[in-house]
Amino acid sequence: MYLVDQMHAALSNFLSLEDKTPVPEPLAGSAQLKHFAREAEVNGDFELAAKYYKEVRTTIPCPIDLSSMPHLALPL
Repeated sequence: MYLVDQMHAALSNFLSLEDKTPVPEPLAGSAQLKHFAREAEVNGDFELAAKYYKEVRTTIPCPIDLSSMPHLALPL
């Protein structure tokens, strides 16, 4: 029984360390993504432009904590 408890403790410790991986910084900033989106629009590739605009929207930090107001959260 002792070994099983030790195994569970080790797995719990390992999984908690795994959850703390840092979020990488975006490779392109919002200004660069907006530029790519506009360029895709000019070239007529509206699907790619929409993808870039969505990416811009997700890279801009939200100053309001929407977790306490789920009725105000915008779908991504």
